[in-house]
Amino acid sequence: MTVQKTKKLKRIGLLGMAQTPKHSVFRLEKKRHTVDAIRAFLQTIGFASWDSARLYSPLGGGDMGRPERKYTSTAYDDKYFSIPKGQYTVDVFFGKRTVVLSIYTVDDDREALKTKLLEFCDLKEAEKQ
Repeated sequence: MTVQKTKKLKRIGLLGMAQTPKHSVFRLEKKRHTVDAIRAFLQTIGFASWDSARLYSPLGGGDMGRPERKYTSTAYDDKYFSIPKGQYTVDVFFGKRTVVLSIYTVDDDREALKTKLLEFCDLKEAEKQ
């Protein structure tokens, strides 16, 4: 992915994170462009576009890598995806208002993951309960 494409994506809010040497968990805003931002992030850490194409399955585009229907937040309510690739296993859970991105690694990659994710995110104050 080129830097130019990264700049065109809308940024999503990073609401929280927890990291250990081989496991990173990020809580993200659930917005219309969150799926695209997650897919772009996964490509920066070595996933091919077809690896993350299943994230479009609630919109009917899991096989083609692009959505067939217009995004609706409810299409992603309580959806879970697990995407293994090489040294990473990525779990994505879409809740009603937030998304949890959980990444298991073989090596201690927490700083690199955080840095790359921040290319697509803005730090936000956690939502008030």
